[in-house]
Amino acid sequence: MDVRIEPGKYWGKVNLPPSRQEMHRKIIIGTLAGAGRIDGSDDCDDTKSSFDASYGLVRTYPDGKEPKVRKLRCGASLAAVKMIMPVSGLFDKKFLFDVKDELKGLDLKALTDVLCAHGMSFEGSSLPFVSSGKLQPGKYEIDLTDADFISGLLMALPMLGGDSELKLLNEPANRAAIEITIKALKDFEIEVGGTFGDWIIKGGQKAVLPEPPKKAYEYVNPNYKHKFKKHQNPTSPGLGIKCERDWSIAANYIVANYFGSDVAMDGLSDESLQREKCIGKALEGLGGKVDVSEIPSLIPLLAVAACKLNGTTELTGCGAFADGEKSRVVLTVDMINALGGDAKYDGAADGGTIIIKGTGSLKGGKVDPKGDHRVAMAASIAAHISEKGIDVLGASCTSKSCLNFFMDGTWLGAKMYYNV
Repeated sequence: MDVRIEPGKYWGKVNLPPSRQEMHRKIIIGTLAGAGRIDGSDDCDDTKSSFDASYGLVRTYPDGKEPKVRKLRCGASLAAVKMIMPVSGLFDKKFLFDVKDELKGLDLKALTDVLCAHGMSFEGSSLPFVSSGKLQPGKYEIDLTDADFISGLLMALPMLGGDSELKLLNEPANRAAIEITIKALKDFEIEVGGTFGDWIIKGGQKAVLPEPPKKAYEYVNPNYKHKFKKHQNPTSPGLGIKCERDWSIAANYIVANYFGSDVAMDGLSDESLQREKCIGKALEGLGGKVDVSEIPSLIPLLAVAACKLNGTTELTGCGAFADGEKSRVVLTVDMINALGGDAKYDGAADGGTIIIKGTGSLKGGKVDPKGDHRVAMAASIAAHISEKGIDVLGASCTSKSCLNFFMDGTWLGAKMYYNV
């Protein structure tokens, strides 16, 4: 699907989706706890993949006909793959990690090696692969920095029969994501002891579903005398599972407001562990240097916002995200230049820097995000300051993190035209 967005402003109120990071984790833990429903689990492709894959772990088959290999449908969600890898070791069954083409051939040997050293086996290390065996409790010392895989271990180890220790030998790439995992576990009454990066985990714990709202089973219509009684209209297990709103999606509308729109949003927490909540502070730093090493999801948006200013902005700390010809850094630079702006990447400056020379506006044009949902969203917001509008090619990639992103834009008054 391609989308044409004409210049203009947004006005109104938007219903933000649940935090994708928190939802990933609560879907997996909630499924292990027996949840029958998790509100918001289909708000984007990634969390739907976590739901489908988690269901594959626990589903029952007609007449008890257990397949030789269970299929875990992980879609294009690498986060779901990495978190469910350790969790699959709770079941001592064979699982096929089924993924879409964009993940096929991806080598995860560093992750499979950790699990193989603790009781599991893998047929190959490149996706799609098959896992088997039971994960064993014990001492884990790992030099990996992958926050999603570490999160998966933190979810799995408390549910094993014995106690474990998990020690990180390096600082993780995304500390906040791990903190979100620990908080999610606590919501299900699972405790992780010790200090960050040096955890002591008591085994034999079970995830407990949060209680649904009181009297959620009752339905009262003032026009009728009948009232459903307890057990006549039972709640679905999992109705008590709640997630905060997603700051990374809210950031798009915050930048739109920076451009003069008037979008209201509810449910954002200033106490959130999500890194993207710093978007306001980052916008204040435009016209100078802004360190984006902890907020890679905001790189495209901040680059677009920098074009609104008359002056130079440097987005520093981009080097870790600049590998490969289709990296987010390269795509961001290409997007700005395709829209008539002035951007370049300097790999030698401040850990890798995108330099944007803002002129107050963009001419407009076509952007090919090459499947990067963040670039596609940022390009649509760039229409606010464009002279002739913007065409986003392959815009449906935004469903990876927000199912209704362009529909919401239409409801907010944007002039959008779709070519499906």
